Amino acid sequence: EELILARASRLTSVGQATLEAAAVAGQEFDFGIVEQASGLNNEEATLAALEELLRRQFIVEAQGSAKCDYAFTHPMLRETVYANLHHLRRRRLHRLIALAMEQAYAGQPDLADTLAYHFERAGASEKALYWLVEAGQQARRNHAPREALSHFRRAVAHLTPNRSDVLAARALTGLAVAQREVVGDEQSVATWLNRALSIWQALDEPAGIAEAWYALAHHHADCAQARAMIQQGLDAAQRIKGSPELIVRGYGLMARFFEHEGDYLNTRIWTLRQMELSQQIDSPHELAYAHHRLGSLISRVGGPMSEALRHEQTAAHLAEELGWLDFAAGSHNIAGYCLLALGQTRQAEAECRTALQLSLVQEIPWRQCWAYHYLAEIAIRRGDGQAAVQALERAEQLVMPQPDHFQEIALQRTRAHLATLTGDVESARSLTIEALELSRRFYTRYVPLLELELAGLDIGERDNLSVQARIGHARSQPDQFGLVYLAALADRLSGKTAALNGKVSAVDDAFAASLQQFEQLEQVIEIARTQLAWATVSLKRDPPRARSLLAAAFTAFEVAEAVPEAARVKQLWSTLG
Repeated sequence: EELILARASRLTSVGQATLEAAAVAGQEFDFGIVEQASGLNNEEATLAALEELLRRQFIVEAQGSAKCDYAFTHPMLRETVYANLHHLRRRRLHRLIALAMEQAYAGQPDLADTLAYHFERAGASEKALYWLVEAGQQARRNHAPREALSHFRRAVAHLTPNRSDVLAARALTGLAVAQREVVGDEQSVATWLNRALSIWQALDEPAGIAEAWYALAHHHADCAQARAMIQQGLDAAQRIKGSPELIVRGYGLMARFFEHEGDYLNTRIWTLRQMELSQQIDSPHELAYAHHRLGSLISRVGGPMSEALRHEQTAAHLAEELGWLDFAAGSHNIAGYCLLALGQTRQAEAECRTALQLSLVQEIPWRQCWAYHYLAEIAIRRGDGQAAVQALERAEQLVMPQPDHFQEIALQRTRAHLATLTGDVESARSLTIEALELSRRFYTRYVPLLELELAGLDIGERDNLSVQARIGHARSQPDQFGLVYLAALADRLSGKTAALNGKVSAVDDAFAASLQQFEQLEQVIEIARTQLAWATVSLKRDPPRARSLLAAAFTAFEVAEAVPEAARVKQLWSTLG
């Protein structure tokens, strides 16, 4: 440090002033900005100072930066000069550099964070607040939630308790959204959003009102209340002429909360509205959302799985083109789920590992959790219990930003599947019951599916009356739950119970109905499981049919790398002689 300061002291006064301004400007800098900040109004003196700093190897010409033409030869040079400036001079130089940059680069949002930094260091709180909000918004557009959170936290620190203007509302809304994405803490998020909403309403700013209502609804536990909030946001958005982006976002959110309740008809209606308007306004972000929503919807109702896969692959492609890696990870996960159903296990694993890699890059724990969850299901299909346990442990170790009951239900189901693989039926039953109770409280759309899975565990183990009751309960759900996939599962279980009860005439009808419905949905693995179940009860009474069904099931299981189920087919085949 002493050596650096001694070198600097031998510069001319003009050279020293230029060096100090450059140190405040940054490791790389625009010499024109430094020239204005250092107060050199003489062109000849400016050039002399530049030549002196180059000759004495304090700076060199910068490479590869459009806005910075010079750089310090070593970071320590800059840090030492900066640290030894008097704090009042340092503050003044930050202000002069910020003002010069603001004038020179007006309308260039990528410099918002740099301007915010200089105005903060200059003690110019109002300017700092403005540029911090701009920097936060830019980070959100760039899908950088952690960076956005940092900017908005700093912005809100500049607000007085009773401030109620547009800038305060923008800062509070931005902070709430970023906090939710990265940390969770719904209580703080709701407090900030309600404060922002009251400001927007007092100012009668419909865009801000819509944004705040949408954000308040986003993670609301009560789907009906969430939709009421979204409708208020839509009402505000529709007051804005020539701004359909907020309307299309509202459509997507409406679809989200109908889906959470299992109302697939209304989910599809609102998603198609979202897709149509997205195409009209050429909004790739919202179009990606719509494809993702449709893919997710179709996969959750059970198919057709190739159609769901196409939507998710389109969504992933759009998201990757936009640099939206977090969203792309979600689409790759669901694409993996679709491929699992289609019996393409190796391709499913590739999709899930892509999702995992993207979510690791973006540091999004809940996306990582989904990837590990699907990788556990893939390991269970292959009969690799150890790999499944490792994937589940990694999923469980991830810290979620807020309680995610949807993921917990999915993980409990996977734990139950693993218990079934190891022959621990009681644990599988207990885990499924836990998932069922969570579903009844938070995600009613999963209730009939879990009822049927529990019935499947109870067949041959418990009173057949309880099995029939669960099947009947699943079939009696309201129309929005009356899905082909659930009907196909129920028919397969009905075929098994009919066989146990000696009702031969009902067996073939039930299994045939199950097969037809699973074929309609392109559920390759479920088709093979129905074929295996039908063959099992046909071994003695109809060996030719059993042989035909086993052959078809074995082909599907072998291609899908479903090792335990393929082994079961071989075992049954051997009994036919």
